[in-house]
Amino acid sequence: MPPHIFSISDNAYHNMLQDRENQSILITGESGAGKTENTKKVISYFAMVAAATKKEDDDTVKKGTLEDQIVQANPVLEAYGNAKTNRNNNSSR
Repeated sequence: MPPHIFSISDNAYHNMLQDRENQSILITGESGAGKTENTKKVISYFAMVAAATKKEDDDTVKKGTLEDQIVQANPVLEAYGNAKTNRNNNSSR
């Protein structure tokens, strides 16, 4: 069974910190396979991990967590990068 997307994300994050080298995750598949949804999970995971390592301050109550801010920005990015196709109403381009 292939590794879970969070395991892959965690390995990339820890390798980045340990080796101090850029990491990449390639998400591939046919139309409708869940590439965009898995990308959202990866972004959410990285935002959660990054926020956990950052000190909490009083402003986070007003602005929301870093994870929330990144996840909430996703619909704006989708508006510019997605289109309706025959196979998917919200296909990422």
